[in-house]
Amino acid sequence: MSGLTHEEKIWYWLASTPRLGFKHMVSILEMQISLEEIFADPGSLSMLPEEMRETLKSRADMGRIEEELFSLEKQGIHAVPMPSGEYPPLLREIYRPPLILYVKGSLLRVGELPLGMVGTRLASREGMARMKQIARELADAGVTVVSGMARGIDTACHKGALEAGGVTVAVLGCGVERAYPSENKRLYHAIAETGAVISEFPPGTPPFAGNFPVRNRIISGMSRGILVGEANEASGAHNTARHAYEENRDVFAVPAEKPEQTAELPALLMENGSLSARSAREVLSYYGWAAEEPLQEESPEPGLDFFERELYNLLLKGDMTMQQLADRSGSAAAKVSLTLTKLEVKGLVERLPGNRFGKKI
Repeated sequence: MSGLTHEEKIWYWLASTPRLGFKHMVSILEMQISLEEIFADPGSLSMLPEEMRETLKSRADMGRIEEELFSLEKQGIHAVPMPSGEYPPLLREIYRPPLILYVKGSLLRVGELPLGMVGTRLASREGMARMKQIARELADAGVTVVSGMARGIDTACHKGALEAGGVTVAVLGCGVERAYPSENKRLYHAIAETGAVISEFPPGTPPFAGNFPVRNRIISGMSRGILVGEANEASGAHNTARHAYEENRDVFAVPAEKPEQTAELPALLMENGSLSARSAREVLSYYGWAAEEPLQEESPEPGLDFFERELYNLLLKGDMTMQQLADRSGSAAAKVSLTLTKLEVKGLVERLPGNRFGKKI
């Protein structure tokens, strides 16, 4: 059964009531009577609409509450009310924190330095590779990487943390039982097994567009700071950065290094005084954390022949077409084509839209 205390179960009873929000909860707590007394007499909550009081009365049954919690547990989900020791301490400090979190995995795995990492869903391959590397190095140093499991930068950051054997937390804009987007189902399960997938929205909530700006305050709220990668000014990452400023969190902008990267938001943030972060080491140094030696770029398998290594090194500089590789290497297109196929089979190169090739990320 649920590991919640009796008082936490009563908090769950209140917080999971439809349309009972943070403002209502504040009014209830200001009554300065025990939660036990409120549970015994929900009708005394005169500040609540009658319909809400009736709903609370109908659910004021501890056996029923425990059945609800057990039903969640059968789905691999547990409720974390605000008073719980598992609730992220930094999140309690923000304006209107979630009254309850629904969790797959465990928030107790979150370390002393959680950092949010966000950016555009439409990131360049270079932008995703860079943020993935930063996430790997942060996680390798013991940082918990917090993001939203969206396509693009979010996905790259979660994967980087997992590759380092670190802890990462995904904050969803839908019910926690749903892997969203669906292509991240495998990632979703990997995060839940080693870190946590969380949501303030009850199970069954669809991924409505309006949910995502709301969930962004949790990404920044449970973090000491956020790192903003590739993104434009109108992106959800900007919304997360605004929350971070409001919540008195540190904001780091990762400046673009190549013209094809979307540099609009990082440039704007730096103009407004945010911290520049070109590497994980800079972020770790800011917090006074001892950084390990930077992880080196993975080198090709030692079994590569001279020409395979030459093409691979060219692709490390950026994506190219077969003809560009032939021109740069001074080799026939047929030889380049055969060698690219070998590199694909070895998992070092991938074929991209537009008849281009790139280092596999």
